[in-house]
Amino acid sequence: MPTNEVHSRHTLRMYGVQASDIHRWMDEPWELHGKSHRQTRHTANFIPKCFIDKYGKKLAQAIMEDHIILDNRGVARAQENIDWSKVILEI
Repeated sequence: MPTNEVHSRHTLRMYGVQASDIHRWMDEPWELHGKSHRQTRHTANFIPKCFIDKYGKKLAQAIMEDHIILDNRGVARAQENIDWSKVILEI
């Protein structure tokens, strides 16, 4: 699974903002639920108002969707031993 830093660098490259607050919020349940944390906040159907106010609805939704896509790439490649610090160069 990509780190918050990897998600933030990807978002900065794609949208010009790091949005580490969004990535942190999405992954926060990891400590309690492990991999199943994605069932809790890994959806772009619910966007907290604070993120809509800060980034606008379209940008916040795009950032959340990209977070999910990047995580899913990690799941699909989990057995390939990817160095996540270099994944930004692949995107």
